[in-house]
Amino acid sequence: MKIFIKYFGLIKDITNLKEEVFEIKNNMSVLQFVQENLYSKYSDLIEIDFRIAINNNFCDNNHQINNEDHLSLLPFFSGG
Repeated sequence: MKIFIKYFGLIKDITNLKEEVFEIKNNMSVLQFVQENLYSKYSDLIEIDFRIAINNNFCDNNHQINNEDHLSLLPFFSGG
């Protein structure tokens, strides 16, 4: 399956990318994708708290990823 990833904030700084395309296996959850793909490629992400939105909707870690999904990785923001 092909999925599209957008990185924001500190995550964009860690990856040095705004966007990336991944080829992943079928029937993968968000948690599996993060552990098997992102953490292995970008180990500094392990230290970052972030949320994931799929197709512009926040999801939980058990959400199944589908072919052609668009994932956004958003670090927690602070300020005021």
